[in-house]
Amino acid sequence: MTFAEATGALAAGVARIKAADPGFDVRDFERSAGLTMLAVGRAWQDGDREGAKPLMTPGLHREWSAKIRLLADSGQRSIMSGSRIDSAELVKAGSGAGFDELTVRIGFTCVHYEVDARTERLLSGSRDPVSLTEYWTFRRRTGAATTPARRIPADAPGDDELRAAVNAGWALARMEREADYRG
Repeated sequence: MTFAEATGALAAGVARIKAADPGFDVRDFERSAGLTMLAVGRAWQDGDREGAKPLMTPGLHREWSAKIRLLADSGQRSIMSGSRIDSAELVKAGSGAGFDELTVRIGFTCVHYEVDARTERLLSGSRDPVSLTEYWTFRRRTGAATTPARRIPADAPGDDELRAAVNAGWALARMEREADYRG
């Protein structure tokens, strides 16, 4: 697919979603995706399998929880700190089979490594900040509407991450590293 075709497909996908949901705003959604990433990262580091559950589809949550459990069972702990969202850009939008899907390319910087849970010895990763890109795909029932009360104002106080994730029923369905993303 050429760049022009991809851009046209993205615009058409957003137009279909906006036709059914006039309150949908791409910039609000991109911001919500970044906040969701921060919340999921915090739950990952804390080993909190239930903390991210409202943010994810059931299938993704099962996979993600199993990875946390595997780390703990192998005596490892994941450290993720200093997370900062550098960019969040909608790259794919579509509808079909009863669901709308949006994929956001998220650029972020963080420190991420695994340690031995008992000795704190570094097992993998680096204690230095790294810049990464991932593609996060969100899904919701086709025809769901963003209501003004559920949209997130830029200056909203409180737990932005949780409100962002439940914005109009969008749930995280896939997380893919840049090298694994196939569009």
